[in-house]
Amino acid sequence: MFTEDGVGFEAHVQNSLLHTDNGWPNRFCVRDMEGTSADRERVADGVLPPGSPVLYDDAEAWLRLRYHLVTNHLGHLVAVLGRCTPAGERRLWSVVREFLGGLPGRYAAELREAPTLPAKANLLSRFAERGESPLYVDIPNPIREVTR
Repeated sequence: MFTEDGVGFEAHVQNSLLHTDNGWPNRFCVRDMEGTSADRERVADGVLPPGSPVLYDDAEAWLRLRYHLVTNHLGHLVAVLGRCTPAGERRLWSVVREFLGGLPGRYAAELREAPTLPAKANLLSRFAERGESPLYVDIPNPIREVTR
């Protein structure tokens, strides 16, 4: 949805449900849309009012999606499945990399090749009183690292 329509979801782990088949993920449901963000330049006219709080410029919308969906949610999922299945995290990140290789566009390519991913610096953001515009730090990108 982000690549085609500029819409990203803040799929927190506690607000999502992963359905598995024979121990492997096959469906993903999100029940809380509070953190939805949209690229103001790519959302179709008339879908959202111009002053909507979910509208961001492309860089901010992409930052939020990378953190919430990839670093936070997917990272948690890979860690749990890596511990609870014989696959291990490295193999699971490799599966993610292979999947992204089949997707078009710059966003999938960036996830595969960027040296880092953003992680929200919650404690620093709290001290800086930046709850609504948090600070981020860079962490090594495990999707890229599986090829190194």
